[in-house]
Amino acid sequence: MLRADITTIPATATRPNEDAAGCRGDAIVLMDGAGMPAATRAGCSHSVDWFSHLAVDRYLGHLQDPAATMPDALAQTIADVAGMHSGTCDLDAGSPSATVVAVRRVGGELQHLVLADSSLGLVGPDGARVITDDRLAKVRHPLGAQLRDVRSRLDPRQDQDDPDMLEAWRAYDLAIRNPPRPDADGFWCAGHRPEAADHALTGSTPVDEVAGVVLASDGAMRLAEIFDELTPEALVTAYLRESADHWLARTRQVETVHREESVRCWRKPCDDATVAVWAR
Repeated sequence: MLRADITTIPATATRPNEDAAGCRGDAIVLMDGAGMPAATRAGCSHSVDWFSHLAVDRYLGHLQDPAATMPDALAQTIADVAGMHSGTCDLDAGSPSATVVAVRRVGGELQHLVLADSSLGLVGPDGARVITDDRLAKVRHPLGAQLRDVRSRLDPRQDQDDPDMLEAWRAYDLAIRNPPRPDADGFWCAGHRPEAADHALTGSTPVDEVAGVVLASDGAMRLAEIFDELTPEALVTAYLRESADHWLARTRQVETVHREESVRCWRKPCDDATVAVWAR
């Protein structure tokens, strides 16, 4: 069995943690719920944390069947959760979604799946390899320019709930998240369309070549991806070799230092942060 040490801290004490993680049998799953404003999820009454925690549980269940590929198990998970609220919610009008990172041991192989911008660190004797789906960072949809134009006329310190900004954000998000055509500009995540699973990054590594694995939400990778305190490889190695509590606390310290800068950039001042670590 893969026993993971899971460490998670919410962005604030006043709202639910939208990250979720768990392990069962030979599988570990982490999902980072898309913490979008409620206005961008106008079609659904369910919360993001409801979605991410339920989807992790379902995915772990489907991964217990070694005959099911990791994408097929994820597609079934997405269909399962969508079926639980498609009768009461208009999922196409905006509904919760999540990034996915998962590993599963089958025989002598460690399989992995990464969808959207959470990260997987594979640490071996020759160092660490970090796998992240970076398609969101490459999106250049024209509605993004419209959103930036609206924001340029606002004060981010007091206009986070401006109706025009939220509507522009909603239009942009609906256009790029799980786009209608495979060749469209956008990115894929686990929402209500099972075909998103076909766009995940997948692979496998001999278990004997892995000293440990680290599954991390983007909030847990901010020291590397936003603040440049460490490389991604150094950060996942630190999570494996040292204390996840220490490095998540360090993340909060750095977020506090950069809070004003983050607000000016319309960036989250802090984010839910979750790490799941398995060491051989």
